[in-house]
Amino acid sequence: MIEHEGCVAGFCSSGAFRDEQLAREEGVELYSINIDPNYWRHGLGKGLIEYVSDYYLQKKAKAIYLWVLNGNQRAMAFYKNLGFLPDGRSKVDYGHAGEPLHELLFVRRLSA
Repeated sequence: MIEHEGCVAGFCSSGAFRDEQLAREEGVELYSINIDPNYWRHGLGKGLIEYVSDYYLQKKAKAIYLWVLNGNQRAMAFYKNLGFLPDGRSKVDYGHAGEPLHELLFVRRLSA
């Protein structure tokens, strides 16, 4: 969780892989990152990503993986700006309404 001027401005969650495609990878999965739109472009998302990266680097993780909805150009640009690159893998999940959600895998390699 991250605060800005005494208010919760965002959070992220991460941990072990939830996806069988990634089970053999040496890294962790970033499940979600959410920033209140009122705080977009204040560096808070970048701060959360850097905090998570430092935390897992200390735990000897080799990489952070995350899934991005295909076509979400804003998210893709954000992650690319922070050193995440498309991995080449993709998947289709089905949301609560049963609609297909096409996702692309991005990865950020961690190094000391």
